[in-house]
Amino acid sequence: MFITANGDEFPSSFRYDNGETEFLVFAFDGYGGYGTSHAFLSYYRQEQLLDFIGEKYPFIKGNPFVYTICKEDENERAVLFCNFSEDELFDFDVNLDREYADMELFGAKGEMKNKKIKIDSNVSAYGAFAVILKK
Repeated sequence: MFITANGDEFPSSFRYDNGETEFLVFAFDGYGGYGTSHAFLSYYRQEQLLDFIGEKYPFIKGNPFVYTICKEDENERAVLFCNFSEDELFDFDVNLDREYADMELFGAKGEMKNKKIKIDSNVSAYGAFAVILKK
C-alpha cells in the first residue's frame, strides 16, 4: 500500500525477515497521524494484515474499524469485538479460524455454522460484543 503526502507517493509498509522472524514494518510515523487516519483504518490495511498473520484468529472482514481482542486456554477462546466506528454494524459474519464445538454470544445474537457465525442483530456505533468459543 502506498501513502500520498504533499503530492509524493511512498510505500506505507514492507515485510522484513531476519532469518528467525518475519516482521510487517510500517514505513510511516504512526504518532504523526490521527487515530482515524486511513494509513491504519482502511479496507486494504485490513487485507494486508490478514495476509501477513493469516486467518488464525476470528475476524470480521470488510470492517476496518472493528478491533479484535482474543484470549484462550486449552478449553475455550474468548473474543471481544469493539466497533470504533460512527456507524452501526449490520448484516455481517464473524469468520472463524476453524470449527468449534459450541459458542456463547454476549451483546449480540447469532448462529454458528461451520467456520462462521452469522450475526443476526446490529451492533451500535462504538458498541461491542463478545463470543466464547468452546473447543
